[in-house]
Amino acid sequence: MSEENGAPGGTGAEPAAPDLSAGMPTTEQVVADLREFYAATLEYPAEMVAPDADIESDLGVDSMQQSELLIRVVARYGLEPEEVNAGFYLTLTDVADYLIGRLKSAEHA
Repeated sequence: MSEENGAPGGTGAEPAAPDLSAGMPTTEQVVADLREFYAATLEYPAEMVAPDADIESDLGVDSMQQSELLIRVVARYGLEPEEVNAGFYLTLTDVADYLIGRLKSAEHA
């Protein structure tokens, strides 16, 4: 890893942003994308980044890093950043649920 505790910004190539032209993604699709994104960003093997892994304790991502990752993920999905407590989203499934909620709200706006 390029920085202590799995800090974002490693040299791993960031996966392409998801294609949302086919409509609303499922939770499973978003989780799969997040696993790929977090694994590449943190320079971890994808199998280590499980949907239910605790982002802080299992992946070693501190609160500042969580915020940075959440901002990058929100941008990947074409959403505007908003002020949220990234630490509230403990797992990738939690982050996926947050993103899908934001996408649904944006779709109805």
